[in-house]
Amino acid sequence: MHPSTPKYVQLIEIIKAAIQKRELLPQAQLPNEDEIALQYGMSRGTVRKAIAELQRMGLIRKEQGRGTFVNEQKPSLSGFSLVEFDQYMKAQNRVPSTETLAFETIPVTESLSNKLELPTNADVIYIAQMRFASGLPIVYEQRYFDKSYCPDLSEDMLAEYTLHWLLVEKYQIPLVRLTHTIERSNLADDMFKRFQVTEPVPIFHVDRLSYTERKDEIVPVVWYQALYRADEYQFHAQFHTSI
Repeated sequence: MHPSTPKYVQLIEIIKAAIQKRELLPQAQLPNEDEIALQYGMSRGTVRKAIAELQRMGLIRKEQGRGTFVNEQKPSLSGFSLVEFDQYMKAQNRVPSTETLAFETIPVTESLSNKLELPTNADVIYIAQMRFASGLPIVYEQRYFDKSYCPDLSEDMLAEYTLHWLLVEKYQIPLVRLTHTIERSNLADDMFKRFQVTEPVPIFHVDRLSYTERKDEIVPVVWYQALYRADEYQFHAQFHTSI
């Protein structure tokens, strides 16, 4: 890990790695914040920030009067994920932020029906977001999914939690498989304004389909499309068996 990586990010990665390697088993209790701070030579504030982020990611939980415990991790069929945007930017000492551009319910189209295997009368939640690094637009994201999975989902929830956390933790929708396609090209003219550029920049176009298990079948649940600035973001893959 790069020495300039913030200490709380370093601690997040240490604890995540221990969970992934099953050095910390489900239901195991973590030491208290003072003990962790002493063990790693960090301030209590740094430890508290790392613990809060790990809790937001769903890896651990706090129980009032008892302590902090490792959550049971849902198995993944694919064992593959891309490094989280916020984590990547924080590691570079850049401040990540997100702006929701669209949050609406739309009728299913033929292409959405085919992609998500939905009936022709289904309602689909459409979300468009822009991701920033210290104010610079880096990623434009679009997501589509069947509204019946989370009928009360609101834009206010997205301001507090990631969609991934909401689907997996709040709505108990296990994401058991991912398929990714990543292609490199140049940004189209009609996206210059959104990315605040005046000439083409290299981009990665990401097309991802997430699957869940429903009635003993593996079915598509979220269609994700995104444009990443290739001159500002590098893709790193993580392979694992349990998270």
